[in-house]
Amino acid sequence: MSVKVYQIVLTSDEVTNINTGEYIGTPLEEKFDTRRDMMTFGEEKWDNVLFNHYTHVATIPDTDDKEEAYHAMNLWDGVLVMKHHELCTSMTAGDIIEIGGVYYMCEFIGFKEIEVIKPS
Repeated sequence: MSVKVYQIVLTSDEVTNINTGEYIGTPLEEKFDTRRDMMTFGEEKWDNVLFNHYTHVATIPDTDDKEEAYHAMNLWDGVLVMKHHELCTSMTAGDIIEIGGVYYMCEFIGFKEIEVIKPS
């Protein structure tokens, strides 16, 4: 079994647009707002449609343990992390993991199960 990690990835250009305020009224505004809201409120504000902002950034093989996945994504040692995106960051509140088809949101303390229905 393995753990898939999903994050809202912001490119360098997107960060520049956010810092200069040039994202207001663009699709980036929803992406940025989603990232902020998921980091702040987590599962309380979750809506399945928000999953389209997430990217599968890493897979942690040979485990189905949420805490081990968190450890691997934050200490980057002891467990092989196979990256799927160059902008992968340490796991934080608002990130999503998938274990055996079940999705969990990383919260300030622990994880909460969420419903994710991927578009067909």
